[in-house]
Amino acid sequence: MECQEFRKSIPEFVDMSLRYDRMAQCLSHVKGCPSCRDELEIYFIVERGIKDNEAFDGPFVLKNIVDECFAKAQHKINIGRRHRRMAEMLRIFIYIVLLVAVIALVTYLL
Repeated sequence: MECQEFRKSIPEFVDMSLRYDRMAQCLSHVKGCPSCRDELEIYFIVERGIKDNEAFDGPFVLKNIVDECFAKAQHKINIGRRHRRMAEMLRIFIYIVLLVAVIALVTYLL
């Protein structure tokens, strides 16, 4: 993933509205790119930090907010991967059931 691509995805990344596979690409990129991490932190300061500070009287700790965002992103990625594996297993099960049904039908007709 390119930096420009990640930067365009920052709002959706933070809002957790990206698909899990795209979320995984963004998370991988931002963890390895200091420049994009800075952009993400700026986003939090400008967009989220103001809102959070209005509702929260405690100190604004940027690192905690970014780490929480990463944790939520990883959770979404894990759930997406789990759903994908379950769908693949269901698809295989359906193919097996259909194969058994076809074999039973052919055997019955012969």
